[in-house]
Amino acid sequence: AAILRRMPKRFYIRPPNPEQRRKILQIMLKDAVLEDGFDFDALVRITDGMASSDLKELCRDAAMIPIREYLRSHPITAPADSDSVPPAEAGAAPDQQQQRDSIRPLRLSDFVKCTSDRLQESIYSSLSYNQNILSNVITPPEHVEGD
Repeated sequence: AAILRRMPKRFYIRPPNPEQRRKILQIMLKDAVLEDGFDFDALVRITDGMASSDLKELCRDAAMIPIREYLRSHPITAPADSDSVPPAEAGAAPDQQQQRDSIRPLRLSDFVKCTSDRLQESIYSSLSYNQNILSNVITPPEHVEGD
């Protein structure tokens, strides 16, 4: 019994409903650059069953997709002379260079790519939690004859 008192308690918290998910996602994505006409309704639908921590990770994972694309198309190479300007940038006006090198806005498809993995992890976590609860149920001791 003493060991059970020292174990951390876990509480089941129901995943957010659609309205709550919309608010959570809007807060998490308030500073993100989203494509024109970004469909929050679709994002709320595809995140059904996700906990708020899953939504946070989903937003983080989705935000990395345009960054990875940018890094793949603009490999970082150190010039031989660190004080020199690479030739491609030497003749470009600052706003032209910035426009050419900008990272694209987040698309709904970025979230869709990450959603199936995140949802599977969430479901597995819930199943694992439920199994843990069931395995920790204390059963009464068997009656011993002679007592």
